[in-house]
Amino acid sequence: MHEIPEGYSRRLVGPNLFFNETGVVLDIPLKTNQEKFIKLWQENCERLLPLLGFSEYKLAHKAYSEGLRLAFTAPCDILLASCDVIDYTWHAACYEFLNNDVLALDESQKASLLQAIQEEQNLAYRILYANAKSHGLNIFREKDHAYVGSGVGRYKLSLLTDDYLSLPWQDIYDIPQVIVTGTNGKTTTVRLTNFICQHAGKVSGYASTDWVAINGEIIDRGDYSGPTGHQFVLTNPEVEIAVLESARGGLLKRGLIETQVSAATVTNVSYDHMGEDGVETLNDLFDAKCIVYRALATENSFAVINMDDTLLRELASQLTNTKILISQTKISPQVLNQLTINDHACYVADNCFIWWHQGKEKTLVNINDVPLTMNGHAKHNIENALHAIALAFALGISFDKITTALCAYQNTAKENQGRANIYTLTSGAKVIIDFAHNPAGFEAILSLAKAYQTKDGKLSLLFGTTGDRINLIDDSSKVIAKYKPHEVVIKELKKYLRGANEGEIPMQIAASLVRFGQEKDTIRLVEDELSGAELMLPQLQQGDVCVLCCHDRIADVGALVKTYCN
Repeated sequence: MHEIPEGYSRRLVGPNLFFNETGVVLDIPLKTNQEKFIKLWQENCERLLPLLGFSEYKLAHKAYSEGLRLAFTAPCDILLASCDVIDYTWHAACYEFLNNDVLALDESQKASLLQAIQEEQNLAYRILYANAKSHGLNIFREKDHAYVGSGVGRYKLSLLTDDYLSLPWQDIYDIPQVIVTGTNGKTTTVRLTNFICQHAGKVSGYASTDWVAINGEIIDRGDYSGPTGHQFVLTNPEVEIAVLESARGGLLKRGLIETQVSAATVTNVSYDHMGEDGVETLNDLFDAKCIVYRALATENSFAVINMDDTLLRELASQLTNTKILISQTKISPQVLNQLTINDHACYVADNCFIWWHQGKEKTLVNINDVPLTMNGHAKHNIENALHAIALAFALGISFDKITTALCAYQNTAKENQGRANIYTLTSGAKVIIDFAHNPAGFEAILSLAKAYQTKDGKLSLLFGTTGDRINLIDDSSKVIAKYKPHEVVIKELKKYLRGANEGEIPMQIAASLVRFGQEKDTIRLVEDELSGAELMLPQLQQGDVCVLCCHDRIADVGALVKTYCN
């Protein structure tokens, strides 16, 4: 039946876009007859799932222009087998659509699905999972072992024995842990929060898009911003505090594996990765990012809310969780008066970071004394620092430790590689290496660059984009053209073509920049970001500012820039 659209099923390991429970999701590239297919799929689920032992389940779906996302809840111990089941329910729906007849579940197919379920099924883990949740504890599985609690408070047991029947619940606990997501700034926020924890003498575990690190030692490099990286950290018996970055892809495709988080924050929400995994509007992206708030523990946890973000601001009155409001300006008395006795706020006033609680203000530190803010010019880093202060507070770090760490943290390539790293060349020019890759990111980094540009200095920019961000080219060009760079060098990102042909994306960017007012003769194309840096650096003079937006060769470009410094 070649007419059936192929789908891709995945396990949902915890709180996700559809449910707070575990389950499975099927992504299907289907653009036509969506309502009909959804109805058929629902009917086939209701017919088939009980035959396969699913006595209790929830169905959910999401339709968007490029396809469907179908999901149902499933027991925590049979998620792989449940992927086979959801695949079959979709097959049955397609059969009925094409043949106008119900697909009978023959004995061989039923036996095959039931065998997959029975082979994976582990009732001991299912019972343990329910008991852990009833005790308000995280639980993780690794083959034939389970971990209840987390970090130094976790308890490891075998699933091959009856150990699960008698656990020392009074000795098991979860360590303080926070989740950070958002469009921009999440990596800097988790790095800074992790630094504060280490500065306070805590053994911290840190999972991010770059690596997993335990107490400052990198254990493994790679994108660990999803459930695998989080479990890696939370099951480590040495970790006292966990700082966990969560990216959009992991949230949508797998959900969250933890449910006892001390604090969660969404740094901001702006256009990026649109058109993927059912995300087509800013509200879709907002919903995806806000999954992190579902992982908050029921007690002693905080929803950190960025009041400077239009969408996130609405959460202040919607979420029932205890809150920490943050803002780069003083929060109005009207808003503060609506907070409960357990809520807090952190904002900027009189060029200082201020902590507010129950009507009283506490001055933490002057912005100019925090190197990350670059004397207040890096507005996006002021935002990142606000998030980190709130998260560190939720992790139990004292204000004294927080402020001394903020003053000690240097935004160098060593501490925060590729995020607004500023170099002064022997020529007197400034070079900024940054990860900016979307309109909000370009706005932030070019605004910072302007603060360092002298009256007679020139602004130059190296940037490019990926095949899955083509729809953001015009928005990015509009931001860039507004700053009137003297020169724009467009790089090819060959590792990230993602369906585009070589040369296609740079040409689209160049044409877009011209449409928004950038002079054609100021635009150059290069084969990669290192070639672009080699082209731009020799011509920089006193007062110039050069912004190098780097992604796949950050370390190489940084090493090259250093050869031009004192």
